[in-house]
Amino acid sequence: APWTGGALSRAAMRELGETAWATDPYSIPERWGAFANDQGVGLTVFVPSAYPYALGYRTTAPGAYGTNYFYPQAHFGIGPGTVIEADIYLIAGDVAAARQAVYALHGTRPVRDISSPLTVLHLRPGTVSGVVEVAGTAFDNVAVARVEVLVDGRPAGTARYGLPAPSLAGEYPDHQADAGFAYSLDTRAYPNGRHTVAVRATDRAGLATVRRAEVTVAN
Repeated sequence: APWTGGALSRAAMRELGETAWATDPYSIPERWGAFANDQGVGLTVFVPSAYPYALGYRTTAPGAYGTNYFYPQAHFGIGPGTVIEADIYLIAGDVAAARQAVYALHGTRPVRDISSPLTVLHLRPGTVSGVVEVAGTAFDNVAVARVEVLVDGRPAGTARYGLPAPSLAGEYPDHQADAGFAYSLDTRAYPNGRHTVAVRATDRAGLATVRRAEVTVAN
């Protein structure tokens, strides 16, 4: 229940040796989280334009010197001449006091959309022929505007967006269920040989993420 002042969600930070720390994010619907001890004291990180998820781990192995890692997720599509500007707040100390500071900041500062769509292309590299389904998932911290398909860097068409995406339920259970896309690519329109098939997902702010697959057309 974001921005209602309700009870906080708490979870034990995973150990570095647990691979789930990199694939099973924590939910942070208010775009902030705190890495704190049992007394509720630690470091709070608030990134207004991040995704509502965070990753992190702790290390208690001998000789590790208490190495810890925690960050709200933001994804960038960086192209030529890209400029990224954003506000990131770090608040040390008591989590309850930090939350009050975050609530005071919320709504008083302009939020720049710095995160491009989180995109997955399900097309595997290899030999293709005939009509090929170019499919995957794309979702954004605000909203996806369009998903385009490109062949060798040139537009081939616009994918259907808003399809069911059950594959997201495991890693991002709180996100939209209709983030799937699909496009029927007729490979007979291209000469036999190697080609690069790509999808470009663009959000409402114009930020884009590109995913590619190398294929060999054999018709």
